[in-house]
Amino acid sequence: MNIEPKIEPGSPPWPIPTNPNNFENKLIEDLIGILHGTYQFENFDIVEGVLVSKKDEFEGSVKKNLGTIKELWRENGKLADEKRRVEELLES
Repeated sequence: MNIEPKIEPGSPPWPIPTNPNNFENKLIEDLIGILHGTYQFENFDIVEGVLVSKKDEFEGSVKKNLGTIKELWRENGKLADEKRRVEELLES
């Protein structure tokens, strides 16, 4: 007798791989899908760790990019000032 797993409402109709080696390469949405589609509670800690890691990586990237943006704004201000000085010299 072959027992079919019960599919919960809102669960994807396809089998979800739960191999921990694949978790790191998944999108956050896919990881959430794994949580919804599995009753393997040992995966919760693994998925949580991956999500926290991705969040930390994202926050680090945002901070780095904000620093770059601030630096570019400062450089833009310096260039605007220099442009004004050159225009004033050309007018005089």
